[in-house]
Amino acid sequence: MSLYYEWIQALNDNPPQKTAFERSTHTVVIAGPGSGKTRVLSLKIAQLLRDEIAPPRGIACLTYTRVMAKELENRLFSLGISDRPNVVISTVHGFCLGHILMPFSDVYDLSLPKPIRVAPTTVQTDCLEQAFMNVMGMSISNKLQKSFNKYRRQRADKPLDQWKDHKPIAEAIRFYEGALFKQGFVDFDLIVQAALRLIISQDAVRQYLWARFPWFAVDEYQDLGYPLYRIVTEMVNRTDVKLFAIGDPDQSIFDFAGTDPKFLMELTKMEKMQPKIELELNYRSKQEIIEVAQVILGEPRNHHSEKQGGICNIIECPSGIDQQANQIVHLIAAFQGKNIPNDQIAVLHRYRNGLNNIAQTLDHAGINYALDKNEMYDRRMIVIRWLEDLAFWCLRGNDLENVRTSNPRSTFDELLNTWLEFGYSNKLKFDKETNHGRIYLAEILWNLRDPNQSFREWLLKINDALDLNAVLDVYKDQYPDEVDEYKKLRTLIDPGKPLFDMRLSKFANALPGIQLTTIHSSKGTEFEVVIIAGIECVETSRNGHRLLYVGTTRAKKELCLLYTQHRPHPRARYVERPHFVAQLMNKARQDHWNFISYQVAE
Repeated sequence: MSLYYEWIQALNDNPPQKTAFERSTHTVVIAGPGSGKTRVLSLKIAQLLRDEIAPPRGIACLTYTRVMAKELENRLFSLGISDRPNVVISTVHGFCLGHILMPFSDVYDLSLPKPIRVAPTTVQTDCLEQAFMNVMGMSISNKLQKSFNKYRRQRADKPLDQWKDHKPIAEAIRFYEGALFKQGFVDFDLIVQAALRLIISQDAVRQYLWARFPWFAVDEYQDLGYPLYRIVTEMVNRTDVKLFAIGDPDQSIFDFAGTDPKFLMELTKMEKMQPKIELELNYRSKQEIIEVAQVILGEPRNHHSEKQGGICNIIECPSGIDQQANQIVHLIAAFQGKNIPNDQIAVLHRYRNGLNNIAQTLDHAGINYALDKNEMYDRRMIVIRWLEDLAFWCLRGNDLENVRTSNPRSTFDELLNTWLEFGYSNKLKFDKETNHGRIYLAEILWNLRDPNQSFREWLLKINDALDLNAVLDVYKDQYPDEVDEYKKLRTLIDPGKPLFDMRLSKFANALPGIQLTTIHSSKGTEFEVVIIAGIECVETSRNGHRLLYVGTTRAKKELCLLYTQHRPHPRARYVERPHFVAQLMNKARQDHWNFISYQVAE
């Protein structure tokens, strides 16, 4: 039985999933943590492509990040849905650029520089700094940048003149965009705004999109903000496009990027979307973890699990982050004693600085870890992750000491699919419909199985064999940061540079390491054990509740919460615990929870 039919058969055990899969009209799915939303979305897309949508018409699948888009693409690949011209899996800005702006750039005045090029992060940062210095006479702070981004993304269909209540920000926006234009660049927000203006004003654009894509599928709808909400509602209300949207308002944690869970909730209230479907069975976490998470969220939910036996540890560390880090070392040793693999233990923190402090302590203790954003290169980039997984495949099969022997992080088909996506775009070597690319990549990886080679030696060989310089050059206008990150990595392996002597196993993260990441970046992951440090740093706002909720729901079996009390005055006799802790302890006493333990670190 193929995986597709195996998954369909499994839907019989979950009626809400089955209902979402079988519905033939507009569908909104509210999917709680660990409820199998990606599987449902993948199945629905596969079903539409198999049974309902005939080429050349297709489906547009929109996600928040390229990493999420790649995950969905790999899921569809495993279901037998390989790359087709009528299937678009993309971020919102990628879709707006490739399928709205580019086809109509010579028809309508977009008020954007031509050709349309996305500015690298360095250029955006420079223009933003110029804007704040010229308009406000100050350097931009993190707080000001969040306000800047939020207002800018919320005004997607409004002229700047209407933002009189936020005049300094509006002027900074005007200066920033003008500085980008002078250099011939745009950014992702400008792309989405221009696409939205076309969709609102031009019926021909709306009809073109409906003709190409009779279905829109949107993943993590709560993360996509106002511009996408307007694009979706314009298409749904003014064309015959059908929508399959899935998300969770409780996991909306990117308010600094202009997102708001109310857009998903407003979508559920539209008459066309009734009735909404809710996925409440959690396949990931044990019931006790769900109980803790719902207390932290502050609102009751009907989420439940068929698994029992979860544990929550609350640890007070009076002397600060250093003591928290030392306590984490002890916790890791205890979990290792329970035979929990290192890569199934995650340490989360609200801020990256906190993670860096913890990483230093783990270094001193000789504990291997993987930090999602290396100080020298960004592991969150698609090209970096792909290279890491290629390296990991080259190490598998060699009995290298301490190299993990578990299943690979990416299947060979997923690695192949990513490479062919690069290569196909540039039409370098292989057609996706043949096996030539598969054979070629397999031979390359087979010939690079030497476990003793350096990362430098391996990367140079990979670069030449796959012609990565030419392949990635295709993406420099649309994804300049990906290209820049690869170029930066190449310079780091030069003689005298930090990665010159690094072993391939280190780059591949082949040694099983503790996973260190921010709570924001942990979204979409899961681990046997989750340690959340610095919960006193999580704000007490509604967004803070949602953020900690996301962190706790990454855990399958065991959860550890570490905090330091805020002391308003050195002579204070009584200091309240962080509100999250107080709420948990009160609930534990009321309901006689014996799965929560509390201790003060020495």
